Amino acid sequence: MQENTIEPLLIDLLIEQWYTYHTDRDIAPGSDNELRTSFEEVILSPILKDSLKKLNPDADTALLDEAYRKILHLEWSDLMNKNELFHELLRNGCTIERFKDWETRWEYIKYFDLENVENNDFRVVNQFKVTENGNNKRFDVVLFINWIPVVICELKNPLDPDADMYHAFTQIQNYQIATPSIFNYNWICMISDGLDTRISSFSAPYSRYQAWKNPSDTPYLKKWEQGPTLLEWFMSSEINTAAKYLLDKKTLLNLLANYTVFENEEKKDKKTGQISQVKIKKVAAYHQYYAVQKAISSTLRAIQSNHKIWVVWHTQWSWKSLSMVF
Repeated sequence: MQENTIEPLLIDLLIEQWYTYHTDRDIAPGSDNELRTSFEEVILSPILKDSLKKLNPDADTALLDEAYRKILHLEWSDLMNKNELFHELLRNGCTIERFKDWETRWEYIKYFDLENVENNDFRVVNQFKVTENGNNKRFDVVLFINWIPVVICELKNPLDPDADMYHAFTQIQNYQIATPSIFNYNWICMISDGLDTRISSFSAPYSRYQAWKNPSDTPYLKKWEQGPTLLEWFMSSEINTAAKYLLDKKTLLNLLANYTVFENEEKKDKKTGQISQVKIKKVAAYHQYYAVQKAISSTLRAIQSNHKIWVVWHTQWSWKSLSMVF
């Protein structure tokens, strides 16, 4: 089992969930199916423009061009504020001022269809090359919604002692310095060595990365009379569970839109002792997501029937305050 074995198995799972698959070579500048003019582009413009037109059929070309410029040029200088602005655009779309028929109007444009998941364009690209500030990086697997790169997967060889989970986490941190533009739009990062798989936001510490489990909490495990085949082993792994349940189109879009918060936290400089405010992004862990989903459906059912709802029991250190926010 090596890194280059895990990658195609993950991609096959996503294809089964109706993601469209491309290699970076297929869509690279100068290719027959060119979707970007240079490796500096992290948003693949032709598909994004098609998606905007599909999601906003009544908007004219000038409006769609302005909405495209807003997503391409997020109006902040630092990464975290750009990412927060992108979240606002993801959830709420944008309003564009225009003068028409002798009056000022505000026109609404949306970038994602949060109600009808299949109206969005889901794609997966492997070995996605990004060039920025003289740095060249290749991302193992990137997931796009409407050709905006929202998920980055960093995969490691489980047989290599120098390429463990923490090394994958460290690479995510290094990528933010080398090629920050792709992280303007990144929503979650997934790190895996094929055995273990962990998910969190790009600003999270390593301790905040957690496995994503299936909603019935029944592990995908099986006893074999002989050693498992590669496929059988993969189907029982955490990366398979994450692909099947987290990267499911409906779950992923719901998580991006409704299960994320931006908070200011105090950070102390180890050398000077000076305390400053730092903005970080927090994405729900699996237990928070499933608990809130069940609480919502229980409440809706109670409104229509017996008016009895659930009580959600939290254990210590389960981040219950965030569950209540979600």
